[in-house]
Amino acid sequence: MAEITRHDIRNKLTMLSGYLELLNDHPPEPSIQMFMAKLKDAVKMIEANIEFTKLYQDLGVCCPGLAECG
Repeated sequence: MAEITRHDIRNKLTMLSGYLELLNDHPPEPSIQMFMAKLKDAVKMIEANIEFTKLYQDLGVCCPGLAECG
């Protein structure tokens, strides 16, 4: 379930990143550029949080030292 949720969030972040890149093709006023930079930073932070949850999703499910668990 968590993997599906992460995938859905990543899809929305990809869409948001795409729209932010499209806005770069039409640079807004300098005051708006600051907000765009903050939005891009937020996207990066959310992506890092998602990666963190992926790394620790199975923590404690497998015995330490096992290459695979099933």
